[in-house]
This record gives sequence, C-alpha cells and structure tokens, in this order.
Amino acid sequence: MTDPARDGQTLVFIPTFNDVALLPTIIEEVLALDDNYVPLVIDDGSSPRLLEAALPNGCLLFSMPVNMGLGMCTHVALDHAVKYGYGAMLRIDSDGQHPVAMIPDLLLPIRNGDADMVIGTRENHGEGSGFGNFLRNLVKSYFSKVAAWITKGGVPRDVNSGFFALNQEAVGKLSLATLERFPEPQMLILAHKDGLRISEVVISQSPRQHGKTTLSFSHAARLIYRFSIFAAAEIVSFRR
Repeated sequence: MTDPARDGQTLVFIPTFNDVALLPTIIEEVLALDDNYVPLVIDDGSSPRLLEAALPNGCLLFSMPVNMGLGMCTHVALDHAVKYGYGAMLRIDSDGQHPVAMIPDLLLPIRNGDADMVIGTRENHGEGSGFGNFLRNLVKSYFSKVAAWITKGGVPRDVNSGFFALNQEAVGKLSLATLERFPEPQMLILAHKDGLRISEVVISQSPRQHGKTTLSFSHAARLIYRFSIFAAAEIVSFRR
C-alpha cells in the first residue's frame, strides 16, 4: 500500500560502492534544500560496510549483500519509490560530481507537468586523460550513438548521465524493466519506447574529489557486448 503522505515527496537515490568520503556532506546538502527530499543511499557491497550511524539523520540506507551492479541498485530504488508512492525519484551520485544545488532545476519540468523524465546533460563530460578515460569515452560514445539510432534522435545526447529525475508514471513503467550494469541508456531507450516525455537540463559536472573510476579493457568489452544484445532486442521490438 502506498503512503499518501509520500506523494509530495521526492526520493533522492544515491548509489555508492567504496565511494563514501563525501556522502554525509551530499546528504546534508540534499536535506537542506527541501524537507520533502528523502535521501536513499544504496550501498552496493562496499568494504568496509557502510553503517547507518555514519549517515545524517533523515537518510535511508539499503545495503546489498554483495556487489550487484548499478542496474540492481536502480531496481531497488525504483521498487521502493513505487511501494511507498513517492511523487518523484531523482538520482545523484556519491562522488560529488553532480551539482546538488541543481536538483530543483532538474525537477522543475516534472513539477510543471512538462516532462516525465529529465536528464542532467553534462556540458563538460568526457574531460580527462589516460587509457581509462579513453575507454570510458569509447563506451559512452558507443552507447550514445546506438541509443540515438534506435530512437531516431528521440533521447538527449548525454545518455550516460547518472543525474536524472522521474515522475510517478516513469518510475512505475521503468520499475518493470530488467536493467543491466548500464541502466542510464537503457532507461532512456525504454522511456522513449513507452512514450514518456523526456527533457534535459544542462549542468556542469564537478571534478572528482575522492577515489577514481576504473575501467579495464575486458570490462569495457563486456559492457559493449551486453549493451549490443539489449540494443538488438530493442531494435526487433521497435520494428514489430
């Protein structure tokens, strides 16, 4: 049963995996924006385990037993939002790169009834150097080109952005999908297929302050392979 009191609230989903240095600060900034924002941290098997006592009051915590991947974390957040009837759901990452202050801007098209899904399109993503950054940009470019081709340009150009917001309708429809370790482009393709209205807000991504992302050649190859399988299935589905 949904909680009518949650209808005016926004679930702020924050996935994390061994990236917790800025979590308390991010949560406090979210809570300071509006009393109707409810942070939900999903710990994807961090070591050591993230403890609820380490987080500010007013924050929810769900801990995966082992590392399950971003797709599974997103499923947990979507299911929680559906079960408790939140009016909207928004995702922000735990590394401090997404601008917390722009959460209201991301939600505005939803609040005004102009969009079902809003993407924070990063004007400065892809910056950096090194082989790992080259691989990330290669994978992201492939995802973007395939998503644009499948939807005939019906999705924003930054299909890999993890800063996005969904209204109740979008949450309900996307909660029924099977999401992989690359949920962002999947969700956009599926949202377009379901006829959801997709909008974007341009943001500036902050430099990563703690930790680093790692992507090996084999991992990049697996992501491209699995996304290609998903894309092929969607192409067949679109043509039916």
